[in-house]
Amino acid sequence: MDKKLPLKSTEIKNPLIKGFLENEMNRELYKKAIYDFTEENKRLVEDAFAEYYERVRRTAYFSSMIKFMGIDFDKKLRKLNNRFMLTLDQPLKTETNEGSTMKDMLIDSAAPSLYEGDDTLSSKISDKKLCEALERLTQKQAIVLEMIYVKELSNKEIADIFQTSPQNISNTHKKALKKLKTLMEGDL
Repeated sequence: MDKKLPLKSTEIKNPLIKGFLENEMNRELYKKAIYDFTEENKRLVEDAFAEYYERVRRTAYFSSMIKFMGIDFDKKLRKLNNRFMLTLDQPLKTETNEGSTMKDMLIDSAAPSLYEGDDTLSSKISDKKLCEALERLTQKQAIVLEMIYVKELSNKEIADIFQTSPQNISNTHKKALKKLKTLMEGDL
């Protein structure tokens, strides 16, 4: 036999065969079938490959099933959460509170008061229209703005005070600025 056969799994391109030959026992069966060709050796390699192939198919099937069951579960959970939304998570439908929820309107007793200390956001602003717009923000939005612009705290520091995530503080900040912009462009 002058033709060299690929016995190393690195020489083989097909991932299924490569995986089969990575097993030492399967590689030895393959070598034996090539160099000592008998019907028995051929049958042993075919049986070993059939068993390996079935194992791969089962693994792929269950992996796919787990993935799609997870996606379906997530869809059902989101559908249920949207259908039976908690009262505090429902969006408010007013002109000035776009995107706000009842939860945003609640006063957090752990949050520092707007009026602690001498420096407040209202005392720093000379524009009367902007002061009136600030008064129409939720308490949480006003506190977050004051902490950012007067106390010069980072989102992380504010999140630690409110015991929430910096992303929630960033969202509250963005909603407050958007609401201020809407109020300033309108007639309050």
